[in-house]
Amino acid sequence: LSISEGSFIANALPNVSLDGNDATTCGGNGEVIIDGLISGEDYSIAYTPNDGTPGSGDTFTAMGTQQIIVVPSGTYSFTEIVNITTGCVIDLDDEIEISSPSAPFANLTSNSTVGPICSGESVQFEIAGIPQATVTYTINNGTQNTIILNGGSAIVTEQNVTSSITIELISVSANGCTVNLTDEKIVNVRPLPVITQLSNSGPHCEGENGSFIITGTRNTIVSYNLNSGSNQSIKISQSGQVNLPGITATTIIEVTAIEYPDTPPCNNIISQSNTISFVQRPQQPTTNGNFSICQGDSNPTLSVSTVPGTIVNWYAQQSGGNPIQTNSTNFTPAPSVQNPGTYNYYAESILTSGTQCSSASRTELSFTIIARPIPPVAVNSTLEICMGEIIPTLQAALPAGTQNATLNWYDAESN
Repeated sequence: LSISEGSFIANALPNVSLDGNDATTCGGNGEVIIDGLISGEDYSIAYTPNDGTPGSGDTFTAMGTQQIIVVPSGTYSFTEIVNITTGCVIDLDDEIEISSPSAPFANLTSNSTVGPICSGESVQFEIAGIPQATVTYTINNGTQNTIILNGGSAIVTEQNVTSSITIELISVSANGCTVNLTDEKIVNVRPLPVITQLSNSGPHCEGENGSFIITGTRNTIVSYNLNSGSNQSIKISQSGQVNLPGITATTIIEVTAIEYPDTPPCNNIISQSNTISFVQRPQQPTTNGNFSICQGDSNPTLSVSTVPGTIVNWYAQQSGGNPIQTNSTNFTPAPSVQNPGTYNYYAESILTSGTQCSSASRTELSFTIIARPIPPVAVNSTLEICMGEIIPTLQAALPAGTQNATLNWYDAESN
């Protein structure tokens, strides 16, 4: 029996420890840090994800006492590390969890302005999401803007909005991730109601009825006063116009506001005024007298006097009708007017400038045609006497039925 002499080298097992660093970006990779390695030697490490996927591992050459391997976020069970250079196997029983930041989110909240609003008002959109995230948005599909969600929310304010406005969230970015968004909100804007025209039916003559005409946004309520009196209201109809009748004297209307009858009323404070005027009527003409003529005589000329700035029209009626003669203070009835009776004519004054108002009443003038009496009947039309006898009395009699007549004697057959 012979015994051989030999030697061997026992390599000490390294004191290996594991630690993990979470991912710094959402969806990014984390790190597993291996300490206690021998620089320059080759290693392999085995680990299994806890999500049920097959096991995996890494092989590397230690560049120092520490080595970093990169893994996706998840929880891993490490079972062993092998020093390939020495053949030493170190059993491991470590579980390392690698976390990844959550994907950012953002949305428009119910604290945003709810329309409709009135033109000229401001709109606020509240965006809530992950704190410090950056949200990209557009207004009315315009230029893209960004806002940071300090404390987890931010407010986008639009001033003096005059038409419907839409905000659209495009994306949100945080922790190295950008997530596309589709949230949007529309706020409808109601235009302020307006008065487009304030007019009247004048000028009028005294005694007539006038009206104001208000034209503006249809189906709205208008506030107004007359001659600085108490406030009143009236509704503009679907046609966009309303009449305010019953005006009988010179009046100033002031429209102070217009609003919708429902919500929001969008009260528009305005100051528009209009004046309707009434012209004083001229005095009626002054008569220069009436006439009577005998039948067959020429008709007389009737005349009146009037004030400056007026003309005279003549009528056959006390009111209404068409003039039988215009622009004259004199009027002669037609020659065809010759039957006995009384004939009445009416003179009216008319203003010559501005509103051609007529006198409130007409002046009545008349002339009377008196029938001529029937010639008397001779009782003894021819008498003969002798010279020296007493001259007899000639006699004539009024026809039967003749009234209010006397007999006059002439020495000629006609004038």
